[in-house]
Amino acid sequence: MAAAAKRKLKVFQTSIGFYDVLVATSGKAAALRAWGIHQDLFAQGLASQVTDASLVDAALAHPETVLRRAIGSKGGFSVDPSPPRIKRTARREESEDEESRAPEPEPEPADRSKLTAAEEALAALDADHDRDTDRIQRELAAVDAEEAKLVARRRALNAEATAKRKVWQDHRAKAETTLQSERRAYRDAGGRD
Repeated sequence: MAAAAKRKLKVFQTSIGFYDVLVATSGKAAALRAWGIHQDLFAQGLASQVTDASLVDAALAHPETVLRRAIGSKGGFSVDPSPPRIKRTARREESEDEESRAPEPEPEPADRSKLTAAEEALAALDADHDRDTDRIQRELAAVDAEEAKLVARRRALNAEATAKRKVWQDHRAKAETTLQSERRAYRDAGGRD
């Protein structure tokens, strides 16, 4: 039964403060709660699921418990690790000949030209997109206005055609009546078709 429970757990890792931390939980949300974090480190790419067998075994040995090790160390994870070691630098002893030493050269400023070019390229892309979007919106508005005019013109033409057909039908009916009357009169007078 315990083995089945362990198989359902997943192991997640991130860095908090001076430590790499590891926890075996049921999911990402549970891992964030165990670490006491409210932001989604997984969505930011700052936390991930672990598949390395040695790390998974260590975490599954202490389910739901945050394991730590000093950040950057290769040692094992534990519940209560020793504090991280900080390398000490030797203090320079001041001497009388200190002033005679050449001053250390200042580091050259980093070359920002590529970053500036990338920023300008992105701004140019955005400006082009905005211009294209504005132009397309103007053209669509013009097309919509033209379409409205065409729809109104079609309605007017349809109404005119309907009225003309009615007038034609009325005149044709009268003309047919006149034709029949004249044909009868012609025949009555002895005429032949």
